[in-house]
Parts: sequence; structure tokens; C-alpha cells
Amino acid sequence: MKADELPPGLDLALFDIAVHSGPSRAVRMLQAVLGVGTDGIVGPVTLAAAWAADTTETIRRLTCARLGFLARLIPWPVFGRGWRRRVLAVEQEALRLASSSTSTRNA
Repeated sequence: MKADELPPGLDLALFDIAVHSGPSRAVRMLQAVLGVGTDGIVGPVTLAAAWAADTTETIRRLTCARLGFLARLIPWPVFGRGWRRRVLAVEQEALRLASSSTSTRNA
């Protein structure tokens, strides 16, 4: 997934999706959010798009895509509340990491 080559914060968001929904699905979800081909492989095009995009907005859009995917799963009525809580907690931490990285780069 090359998460270590992604902007801070986005790396966490992608990694958490991969742990819970599989690496290929996580990468395809990211690629769809970035508007690049969804082949499930992180290559130069995906990495360039990730770095060119607004990281905060990408994290938010990825979170929305993830929640949309989870909400379509059959067990959502049973587990959805906990899943949603976890996804939003990961989003908050990812946004914090992205924000602290931006302020460090601008210093």
C-alpha cells in the first residue's frame, strides 16, 4: 500500500481501512477519492495525486467513502454504531496528524 509514502494523516486513514476491509479495497477507495484509475495498486500516479491533493479534504472524503461502504454491509444495523464511532475517531486522529504536519512544514 505504500502508506509510508503518503502524506501524514492520510497514511493512518488508509492503513485503518486496509486492516478492517482489506488492502486492495482500501487502495481502490483512495484512488476513487483522488480521481485516478482504481486498479488497487499504489503507484506513481496515485502517490502524485495524494501529494497534490488537499490532505484534509482527502481524509474527509475517504472517511465518507468508508462509511458509505460500511453502511451497505448486511451487519450494519448491528455493528454500525461502533463502526461509525471508530471511523470518526480515526478521522479525527488523521486530521490531527495532517494538521500538525502542515504546521511543521510551514514553520
